[in-house]
Amino acid sequence: DSTLQRSSERLGTDEALASVQRELVSSLQRHEGLVSKGHHDLPRELREGLRRDAPRSIELGILGRRLVEFVVDDLGKRVGSQEGLERKIEFLARDGVAPWIRSYMHVLRVFGNEQAHQKDKENRRPPFVVSKDLAVCLFCMLRVWEYWVQVRTDQTEALQTFSN
Repeated sequence: DSTLQRSSERLGTDEALASVQRELVSSLQRHEGLVSKGHHDLPRELREGLRRDAPRSIELGILGRRLVEFVVDDLGKRVGSQEGLERKIEFLARDGVAPWIRSYMHVLRVFGNEQAHQKDKENRRPPFVVSKDLAVCLFCMLRVWEYWVQVRTDQTEALQTFSN
């Protein structure tokens, strides 16, 4: 972390955050059957990373980014694969994805980029993420996952109604 000038901050351990963390882990487990076969390991990997006590900022950054990449690729079938994640997220507006849901995706994208790449910390304020930033990341992960589950559940119910 120090070599790459990354934050070594960890998610706080207060009860509110622990509750959100448990809620996300539980939802990942309950709804993993909705995930396509090509990505069936993702919910397990997310659960394992989130079950750790006080996950590090790099772990949350990577997990959040992977979640967004999965959701955007799954929902954005009309988006070209050559596009960057930022544009793919914005293309979801054409499919009616609400601006605030897209903003949560952008938060996770930026947070993931921040954790994955070496940055010049000297000319920024604050130079590193802090535990409150990690809490925002966790809430965004929960909302993006819940949104995806709702879309998939609605589509599954519509298909069942149509086939009856």
